[in-house]
Amino acid sequence: EEDCHDGRCGLLDISVDDNFAYTIASPLVPGPTRSYVLTFRAKIEDAEDKDQFGAIFSADRDQYTCPGDNTDYCFNKYYEVLGRYRDDDGKYFEYRIRRVFAHDENNTEQFEELVEWTRVEGVTAGDWSKWEIDFRASGHLYVKVDNKEQPAYARDNDYGEQRYFGLIGRTNEESGLLVHFDDMKIEKAD
Repeated sequence: EEDCHDGRCGLLDISVDDNFAYTIASPLVPGPTRSYVLTFRAKIEDAEDKDQFGAIFSADRDQYTCPGDNTDYCFNKYYEVLGRYRDDDGKYFEYRIRRVFAHDENNTEQFEELVEWTRVEGVTAGDWSKWEIDFRASGHLYVKVDNKEQPAYARDNDYGEQRYFGLIGRTNEESGLLVHFDDMKIEKAD
């Protein structure tokens, strides 16, 4: 019970201490080829405005680990679905989808926005939420949150064949973030 949170065991916690920073955690094993569904549950501890979490997928990978001082061996190309907590006009979540195609010498992502921030209805801040990312070989990408299909989806003709995936936590101007993840799985889609 010591490793449990709200009765949930086997959690992955991502903590980010600095502002404008992120951390990616990956099992570094390839997922299915072509079409697949990535699901996870997440909860932000003591959420503050613009705290973010999500998943990366279709990520590149070489045989090296990712040291802190040399980003040549890190994930440099991937898709990203981020959920962002907002506390500006009520408390709610929103999500976006983008394709990161490079990082510059300061490790800043170069990306194409596929879906801009879009409000997620029916998710209560501070509760666990289930995220489902359905990625098709056709380049179509759909997002469900708590089993509700979200209105905005993406289609990307530059779909890659990379198979690595992971979870991400990201801060903005405020520092300090703790995200709990649970029940992550990736499965080949029909």
